[in-house]
Amino acid sequence: MKMHRIDIEKQPAQIGVRTTHAKLKVDTQRPPQMKVSADMPEMKQERKQPAFSVDWQRVRAESGLAGPGVLSRQSAVEAQQQVLDFTGQSAQDGNYVSRADIGGNRVAELEKQRNFEPMKEVNLGSIPKNLPDVTWEPGFININWSNTQMRVEWDSEYMPTFSVEPYTVEIFLREKPYIKITVVEEAMTEAFVDEKV
Repeated sequence: MKMHRIDIEKQPAQIGVRTTHAKLKVDTQRPPQMKVSADMPEMKQERKQPAFSVDWQRVRAESGLAGPGVLSRQSAVEAQQQVLDFTGQSAQDGNYVSRADIGGNRVAELEKQRNFEPMKEVNLGSIPKNLPDVTWEPGFININWSNTQMRVEWDSEYMPTFSVEPYTVEIFLREKPYIKITVVEEAMTEAFVDEKV
């Protein structure tokens, strides 16, 4: 005698997930070209030479080479002094001659004193005694530099290309679900049979 048995085999679904990260790709065909140009600084100078002037007027006057103006002033001063000396000497001579207490010929005595005056002391010295007056005007020099300029220029034709691989998520069915039902026929043994006698 045969017996039937049902076998049920099942499998759940399995889902798979695959991700790809985003990537940025830069493609440079050639390196950029740089051009540098600069203006050299310029130097500007402003200068003035020192100068001096020499005043020889005092030295020439001491050496006897005075100018007309100095000579006229000296002559005026000397003439005035001579007039004062003469006036004073005349007053002294008049007082001397008019004194009655002095005996003798006072006019002759006065002339004797004038004609036999002692020799004056003569001093010799070097001329000129003073140095000329020197006046200086200082000079100067100014140095100014202009500002330097540097320019950097890049090749305008150069431009890299960019490409982007986007971020992706892929979901797929790894294993399909299924249910399998089978009927199995088995032979029965006597142990499974109930019999009544």
